Amino acid sequence: LQPRDAALAARIGEAVRQAGGADLWGTVLVARGGEVLYAEGFGFADYEKTPNAADTLFEIASASKQVTAAAILRLEQQKKLKTSDSIRRFFPTAAAGLAPVTLDHLLHHTAGLAPDLGVAYDWPGSRAEYARRMLAAPLVSQPGTAFSYSNVGYALLAAVVEEVTGKEFEAYVRKELFLPAELVDTGF
Repeated sequence: LQPRDAALAARIGEAVRQAGGADLWGTVLVARGGEVLYAEGFGFADYEKTPNAADTLFEIASASKQVTAAAILRLEQQKKLKTSDSIRRFFPTAAAGLAPVTLDHLLHHTAGLAPDLGVAYDWPGSRAEYARRMLAAPLVSQPGTAFSYSNVGYALLAAVVEEVTGKEFEAYVRKELFLPAELVDTGF
């Protein structure tokens, strides 16, 4: 896509140089009133030196937590769960000590879950196996008493979505969140 406004392209080029120039990896898109005025990729899409383009798809990493939270809130809106529900409602075999942990605690990173289970995308097994392992670990703090950023908690929330809907997390999110929002290039 060729920039429609040379002055705009020059200003963006200068901003990219100031932000790190060749070290900046990403895409810049400027639109007004639904019309794309500028779209260009910078740097590389991977470590194999595949150049970024205007339409490169990116991993969103921890930004996916907002998608997971929206899925939980959508299920609450559909009256399929409450954020005040204990995780034992969805995983009855979870240790009794986990009964005080609610979905709200998971959403706000205050569940007290052990952080040493690692991140779900590094897990070699299924989400169900990961959930079982998370639910077997003892709490490191009482729910609601301490903030501790938790990838584990959000992986567990994704597993809750699967338990409630009987669908893969990705399928539910695509149908209930992405398609209604017309996010056709968003996915997993």
